[in-house]
Amino acid sequence: MVHGLLLDGASWPAWSPIDACEVERATGSGVVGEVRVFRTGRTVSREQVVAVVPDRRYEYVGLATSTSLMRGYRAAVELEPGPGGGTRIRWHGTWRSPVPGGGWLLQRFTAPFMQRCADGLARHAETQQVPPA
Repeated sequence: MVHGLLLDGASWPAWSPIDACEVERATGSGVVGEVRVFRTGRTVSREQVVAVVPDRRYEYVGLATSTSLMRGYRAAVELEPGPGGGTRIRWHGTWRSPVPGGGWLLQRFTAPFMQRCADGLARHAETQQVPPA
């Protein structure tokens, strides 16, 4: 369930701080290669899905952002079995700042944003699961 929500870009605004997601370029053969445009407030970012390992990993790279504060952005969402049949989510990324010494500022924004995404994904997945018969 969790991995399926990551693959479905249209679901992101329901469980993340992202206001809108649209597919700019579909691949027709799964999501690897798909380019998505995310809007969060006045910030617009374009990201491309670069790797998917079913039920284990979702990776993407940043192509552009309206703030121009990140360079070489690459992130992954790793999933592993959690306690009680749940899923442990680890959302992490790397980037460079175009401003010397600016990495700490990006970290102060990005780490909590990724945590909010992971928390929202987990909560939403819990509500989507079908109880056992």
